[in-house]
Amino acid sequence: MNEKVEQAEKTAVDHAFRNYNDVFSRGDLSAIGQHCNVPFVVISSQGVEVLPTMSEIEGFYGGILRDLRERGYSHSIRSELHVKLLDQTTAVASTVFVRAPSRRIAGKLCNTWWARWMTPV
Repeated sequence: MNEKVEQAEKTAVDHAFRNYNDVFSRGDLSAIGQHCNVPFVVISSQGVEVLPTMSEIEGFYGGILRDLRERGYSHSIRSELHVKLLDQTTAVASTVFVRAPSRRIAGKLCNTWWARWMTPV
């Protein structure tokens, strides 16, 4: 794959993942479902679970969001995204989020990060 095509595909993955993160952080379960295929397969330390319907997927994500909020993760911003293209239809994405005590501080962190990222070295 040439460099231009690979960069374009990484940009497309970044855009899709950014949209997914946005709807996830808003807690919009129906919008999260738009980023999932049915059946949805969850692989975790507890094993493999297949969720065959959209309502089960929304319930799964609803539980994750509830647990994250209980642990104080309701105010976080993405600080890193790493994408590895495996082929033309598969990519692995890894991300790091920074937790902040409030939306105001999270917004300030995000603006600082973007300013730092956009500043030429």
